[in-house]
Amino acid sequence: MVYLLLTAAIFLLILTGLILEFGILIPPRKGLPILMYHKVSQTDEDGITIPEGKLKQHFEYIKMKGYHTLSFNELSEILKTGKPLPKKPLILTFDDAYRNFRENALPLLNTYGFKASVFIPVGFMGKTNSWDNGSDPILTVNEIKDLSNAGNIEFGIHSFLHRSYAGLDAAGIENDLGLCIQT
Repeated sequence: MVYLLLTAAIFLLILTGLILEFGILIPPRKGLPILMYHKVSQTDEDGITIPEGKLKQHFEYIKMKGYHTLSFNELSEILKTGKPLPKKPLILTFDDAYRNFRENALPLLNTYGFKASVFIPVGFMGKTNSWDNGSDPILTVNEIKDLSNAGNIEFGIHSFLHRSYAGLDAAGIENDLGLCIQT
């Protein structure tokens, strides 16, 4: 009887370890995970700033777990053609197009062979994040052009003046999009 209990306990420990490490017996999640980042600093950390070293840890984990990064353009093409998503798809995004993306995140993306989508508050290109009284530089038009030629970075709009579309009516959204397109 003791032998049977001991065997059952060992079996449960092993099963628990497999569940925690490999997700065995846990049904796969539906959907496509998207990780959103903002500022990437050498060392600072706050609610929207991640230190470069911590971002590197995130990327090491993503690589170790076998995730495959996609761009939104690739996702769109997959949806149009009906091709299956790659195993373990993941989208990496960086909001607000801070210049520190180019300086701190891009080298890591290149090292790990990852793709990313950067969303630009178009009216602030080449300026600072004054929408929240900040002084962090935003990428310039030329920097954005250079980065878009890298092959692993795509850009999208994050409104013109960093405003939430939830608070705008249809005409306000149309106006904002028009300003983004004209710029």
